[in-house]
Order: sequence, then structure tokens, then C-alpha cells
Amino acid sequence: MKRFFKRFFAVLTALAFILTATPLAGFATETTTENDQTTVTQPETTEPVEEYTITYYSNGEKFGEVQTYKAGDKIVPPEAPEAAEGHIFNGWVINKSQDKLPETMPDNNLEASASWSLKEVNITFISDETEVKKSTAPFASAMEEIVPADPEKEGYKFAGWFDKDGKNVFDYKTVPA
Repeated sequence: MKRFFKRFFAVLTALAFILTATPLAGFATETTTENDQTTVTQPETTEPVEEYTITYYSNGEKFGEVQTYKAGDKIVPPEAPEAAEGHIFNGWVINKSQDKLPETMPDNNLEASASWSLKEVNITFISDETEVKKSTAPFASAMEEIVPADPEKEGYKFAGWFDKDGKNVFDYKTVPA
């Protein structure tokens, strides 16, 4: 019985040695020896490299061309779409949580959407070349919340606040772009 186990373990050890010394791709390998160093190379696989796409959207509509990349390639997004009045382009995002478009292509297809924010508008109220109030307000916010109290000047009646084009600011219901 002892002899059986010795032979069994010897065969098992030899089998383990053969399996670990044999390349997984079979025997189609190239072995080269240079400067007392042996290099074993596997044949190149002919599997096609997977490509993935990015489709861009702006305001819910398809924007530009669909781009194709291999996983790991650097992504070069298209130029910013034209912004709607009072808005600023923030960049491309890829999901509802507004994650930024990655710099390199992952191993899956992507849909990227233009991200926008309201433009901040600087407003300065000046009376007799003196600054009365300076504000920054988002586009389309309520104008009445920004307008200061009427200034007073002895002997004069205040005619109103006007923009550079002569339009009364109270004609604006919201902050213009």
C-alpha cells in the first residue's frame, strides 16, 4: 500500500509539472534565447478590439456626430453647443447625477448631455455718477428684488432707473441677460 501511494504521488507530481510547464494556448509558442535569457511568447490573438460609442445630446436633441473609441482611449468631446439666452455651458455630463464625462473611454457605450447653468448678471445702479447699489443676480430672477430705493436730491423729483439704452428697469420683470 505504501508503494502505491509513492507511485501515485510521483505520477501526480509529474502531471502537475507538465500542466504548469505547458502554455494555456497550447504548444504554438515561440521561444527565443538571447544573452542567456529565455523568452516564451504566445501567438497574438486575432480577436477584434471592442469599440464603444458616445452619443451627445443638447437640450434633449442629438448633437453632433456619434464618436467611437476603444476602451482606454482619450475622449475628445465636441465643441460646446450654443447656449440659450442667459445660460452658460458647464460641460458634458453622463447621467442623472451629473457626473462629468470621463477623460478616457470606459468599456461601455455612453450618452453625454450638455450641462447648463444660469448666467450671473452684474447690475450697478448709478445716480449722478455715484454708485448707489451693486448686485449680482441670476438671469431671469425677479427684478423688483434688486432695484434700490429711489434716491433723493433736493429740488428734483426722481424719474426712475433706466438702463444704458434708456429703458426703464421696471419694464423688466426679470433680470435680463
